[in-house]
Amino acid sequence: MLNRSLSYLESLSLTKRQLIKRVFISLIELPIISGIYYRAYYILIRRKASQGLTKLDIETYNVCNLRCVMCPYPDMTREKVLMSMELFKKVIDDATTNRIKGVCLNFYNEPLLDPLLFERINYAKSKGLNVMFNSNGCLLTEEKTNALLDSGLDSISFSFDAATKETYEKTRVGGDFEKTKSNIIELIKERNGRGLGKPSVAVYFVAQKDNYQEISKFKSFWKEFADEVHIGWVDARRTEGLLPEDLKLKKSRHIYPCRSIFQRMVVMSNGKVALCCVDYDGSTVLGDLNEQTINEVWNSNNIKKLRELHLNGQGDKMNLCKGTNCGAIYKEGAYNWWIK
Repeated sequence: MLNRSLSYLESLSLTKRQLIKRVFISLIELPIISGIYYRAYYILIRRKASQGLTKLDIETYNVCNLRCVMCPYPDMTREKVLMSMELFKKVIDDATTNRIKGVCLNFYNEPLLDPLLFERINYAKSKGLNVMFNSNGCLLTEEKTNALLDSGLDSISFSFDAATKETYEKTRVGGDFEKTKSNIIELIKERNGRGLGKPSVAVYFVAQKDNYQEISKFKSFWKEFADEVHIGWVDARRTEGLLPEDLKLKKSRHIYPCRSIFQRMVVMSNGKVALCCVDYDGSTVLGDLNEQTINEVWNSNNIKKLRELHLNGQGDKMNLCKGTNCGAIYKEGAYNWWIK
C-alpha cells in the first residue's frame, strides 16, 4: 500500500521534501504512533507559540490584474482601498517598536499595481526591516525593474504555475505567458548584470490537476535563472475540481494548532486585521490599526480566545478552520511547527 502511494506521488514529480512530508504524515497517522507523536509535538508547539509575533503581511492595495483559477480573489466583495502612506508608516513604525523583523506586502493583491509601492519599500527598508512580496510578474516593465533593484527589496517570489503557454493562460487568466516569462528573466539578468545580491528571486508553481504534468519541465527551465524554484499543491481555499482525488485533504486523527495566528498578523488595505490568509473577505476582523497599535490587537481578548481554542485542539470550532476548509489544523499542522 505504502509502495503504491509512493509510486503515485513520484509520478506527480513531487520534490524529495514533499515526498518525505507525505510519507511522514502517513506514518504519524498510524494508531499507536499518532498518540505518542501528538503528545511529544505539543511540547514544541507550546514553546514556539509563546514566542509571539514575528512577521507582518501588509496588503497595501487590494486589487489584482489576474483571475487565477485557484485564487478566491474574484469572489472578494470588500471595498477596494489604497492604503494611505500615513497609515503604512504608522504600521511600519509600530512594527519596528515591536521588533518585528520582516514584512510581506501581500494578502489579496498584486503589489505592482500599487502606485506607492517603491516609496513603501524604501520607507520599510529605512527602518531596518526585511521586505519581500509575491507577484504574478505580468506588470514588470523596464522602469519598474529598475525601481525594484534600486529600492533595496530583499526578495521577490513570482507565481508562474506552468511550463507551456496553453496551461499558463488557462490557469492564470488574463496573463501573457511569453511576456511574463520574459519580464522575470529580464529582472534576474539586470540584477546579475549590476552585480547585486538582492532581491533574491524565487519562482513558484502551484500544482493542480491540469498542470502537474508540467512540473518537471517547469523545474528544469527555471533552475537556470531563479535562485529558488518551489513546487506546492493548491491549498484549501479553492480546491473544487483542481486537486487529484488521491491528494484531497482528509481529516487527520488529531487537530493541530495553526501556526499563523501565533506568529503572523495580516493587515488589510483598510487597516483592519484579518484572522489569516484564508480570510480573503475579512470576515473575522481582530482589530483596526487605524485606531489601535499592533500590540493592542495582538494581545486582545478576541485573539487570545482563538489561540486558546487552537492550543486545546479545538481549532475546528472556528468557521474559517472547521471541516477541511484549511489544512493548517490537519495535515500541514502535523509538521510545520518543526520548520524554523
